[in-house]
Amino acid sequence: MKRAIAACKAGGYGSLSLAVPAIGNLTGDVDEYLGEKAMRALERDGATRFPGLILTLATKRRSPPREPGPVVAAFATVEQLTQLFADPRTTHLFVAPWGDDEIEHLLRLAPAAERF
Repeated sequence: MKRAIAACKAGGYGSLSLAVPAIGNLTGDVDEYLGEKAMRALERDGATRFPGLILTLATKRRSPPREPGPVVAAFATVEQLTQLFADPRTTHLFVAPWGDDEIEHLLRLAPAAERF
């Protein structure tokens, strides 16, 4: 999340999208980082204000409109990753993969991708 927020600020983007397969995938590190208030707003409205940004939530069932900018894909499926990578609004794609299949798929889509 920190790298994605830095990319937003560096690029002058006002929004950051968070893509997960389902709302339940937001437990753990993600909800701890965002905080309870932001999590409630994301679950309820699909968007929330985060310091200096609007954070939107996309799941397999809900894909709200979003502005061009970075996307954090947490545990996203191969299908979601393919869609996000092909979406011209995605300026940066930060991925927390679920497993090896997603990593291999990403490396096929973007062989020059930076791993960190």
